[in-house]
Amino acid sequence: MNDNPNHVFQVLTKRAERLFEVHKELKWTHNIWMGVSVENEKVIERIDFLRKTKARVKFLSCEPLIGPLPNLNLKKID
Repeated sequence: MNDNPNHVFQVLTKRAERLFEVHKELKWTHNIWMGVSVENEKVIERIDFLRKTKARVKFLSCEPLIGPLPNLNLKKID
């Protein structure tokens, strides 16, 4: 991905804790977008792990949405 700057790569995970464990070892170029899946309020902590990474572009995939996401904090999420 780092060697292909003309392409944008969207990487999505439900394993946000693991992402946070390894994020410092990765080279976060502008073309690597990192996201987490958030299906309901029970897994909303995934957003905090994503927020703490060094990814330059951070996004959420809220699907399949199986419950409400009240008061969703989108600070530092693109």
